[in-house]
Amino acid sequence: MQKGQISEYQLAASLIMCNKILEKSTMEKVWEEVKMLDILEFAHEKGLIEGEDIGLKKGKDIGLKEGKDLGLKEGKDLGFQQGVMESLIVIREIIIDDLNSRFDFISGKTVDMIKSISHLSTLNNLRRKVKICSNLEEFERVLEKAIEEEKNRE
Repeated sequence: MQKGQISEYQLAASLIMCNKILEKSTMEKVWEEVKMLDILEFAHEKGLIEGEDIGLKKGKDIGLKEGKDLGLKEGKDLGFQQGVMESLIVIREIIIDDLNSRFDFISGKTVDMIKSISHLSTLNNLRRKVKICSNLEEFERVLEKAIEEEKNRE
């Protein structure tokens, strides 16, 4: 560098400081003269790389969180569905067992009708009816009515 010349670093620093002092039109003229300096190209490229890195990291963090949240929700939903299915099976078996204990024998048709019910509330109501119906025929009428109501719900 010759005596009396300023370095690219000094020029860049001066431009940054002048940014607040000079009018926009003056800054644009100065910019046209100095924009080809290596330091400004370097700073521009470095800024792009750093911006891209920051954007990628934020994107990964957001994607990871959203993925975890979605996986957790799907896991909870699946667990809930499995719990409901297992509850349906258990309550059906309880009803069938209680009917066999109370009335000695129930037909395969009645068992199939009980197994066709897919709502917990219907099965819980039937479980209570097993205890209060006087005989199997009365329970089968209640069962038929419950199945009809369940079909109308869907």
